[in-house]
Amino acid sequence: MADEKGTKRFYCTFGQDHHHEIGGVIYDKDVVLEIEAPNKELAHVLMFKYFNSKWSMCYETRPVPRMMALFPGGIIPFPPEEALVDLGWANSWKEEPGLVEKCRSLGHERRGWDAGPPNRGLEHVVICDICKYVYRYDSSD
Repeated sequence: MADEKGTKRFYCTFGQDHHHEIGGVIYDKDVVLEIEAPNKELAHVLMFKYFNSKWSMCYETRPVPRMMALFPGGIIPFPPEEALVDLGWANSWKEEPGLVEKCRSLGHERRGWDAGPPNRGLEHVVICDICKYVYRYDSSD
């Protein structure tokens, strides 16, 4: 259920050999990461942004107490200041949004990756870490 800001909470886990340290915080198999995002798709984008493909699952419900025994590090909230503006699907833009146009003119390096089905290259995600936006585009026929 969305809160008054229109965001939901998602609970993401890591695999047995996934170990990350960001700002002194350890993210690994022993913790559940709580992410606030408007939808599951953007929660996945944020996971890819910070952890690439080195994470396991995202759930829409908080783990029940008996499952938390598997995560002795508990639930770690995702930093709320990292919210990205979701610009949706570029395929539907009639013209490039001003934020993207300004970003491009400033020469910011944007990151992107194939988020579609394995080895199909249909869905792509693009993020600018400086301008704090994300958009997707579909390259299928």
